[in-house]
Amino acid sequence: MAETQTVTASNESSGSGDPPQKDVRESVLPQIAIPLLLVASFVLFSFLAPGLFFTGTNVRIIIASQATLLVLAVGATIPLRAGDFDLSIAAVMVLSASLVAAMGNMGWPLAVIVLAVLATGVLVGLINSFFIVGLELSGFVVTLGMLTLLAGISNLVTGGETLATVPVEIRDLTNTRVLGLPLAVWIGWVFAAVVLVVFQRLPLGRYLLFLGGNPTAAQLAGLRVKRLRTGALVSSSFLGAVAGVLLAGTLGAVDPGSGGGYLLAPFTAAFLGTTMLHLRQFNVLGTLIGLYLLAVVITGLQLLGVAVWVADVFNGAALVLAIAFARVLELRSQRNIRRTTTT
Repeated sequence: MAETQTVTASNESSGSGDPPQKDVRESVLPQIAIPLLLVASFVLFSFLAPGLFFTGTNVRIIIASQATLLVLAVGATIPLRAGDFDLSIAAVMVLSASLVAAMGNMGWPLAVIVLAVLATGVLVGLINSFFIVGLELSGFVVTLGMLTLLAGISNLVTGGETLATVPVEIRDLTNTRVLGLPLAVWIGWVFAAVVLVVFQRLPLGRYLLFLGGNPTAAQLAGLRVKRLRTGALVSSSFLGAVAGVLLAGTLGAVDPGSGGGYLLAPFTAAFLGTTMLHLRQFNVLGTLIGLYLLAVVITGLQLLGVAVWVADVFNGAALVLAIAFARVLELRSQRNIRRTTTT
């Protein structure tokens, strides 16, 4: 109440004359634009294709189809929040899935397969952090190189062929229905919830945000910058490995050349998430909403008979527009701050 009165008095004394509606448009509407777009897209496609899109089966299919991408997007969001970029996460997923199929073909025990795959994800994260954090090389260049390297190893592991030797236990587990949805979906939501709690409730989440916003200030403030960055990169690769296990179990077969198809959507969802809820901040809830927005629009377009290549076009355009929108919001915020200080 006191804050409201203070703001009102300040507006009156400054003579700005900005109506309250304008304040709402500038402060609230940008934060809910993407959620509103998600709802609007769902309503639009439900109207255009009521017998195809607006069905319980289709909604379940949309949610289930994003289970693997959800884990991948959450993994990509962690180093982004800390100011780093991990392009290799999709390749980690495909390599992990390839290892699941290859070791399953050799008859390895299930526990050994899962542990070996998760350990591989951690190892890749440590290698990335060695070059990025230890040697201070460009994260974009290092992870781009790692992406290509891991793609080659995936082809080596599988012999360049699609393998359908995923252990039946993994297939059964990931596709087990819980409340009408595959268990893989619930696993993805659990990981998203854990990272959400870390980001919003624990000091670690605030440290990562501080680090991503101003690394120099974080260093001067006494934060263990190298340890935080290493942990973010390792966590990203670990979740990439988890996504690989889910991918292998969900599909039952692994194509070693499929990594490129999973690269863009997680980052598009993460950048869309910076334009809502917590503006200019990478956050899990925003990533989740952004991912489902992409899924709804692409599914709706495909049900209307649009060509498959439109998915790539939409993902690329959405990524560029998300970055541009976030930049516009940042410039507007800076302009409002300058205007407030001068008045």
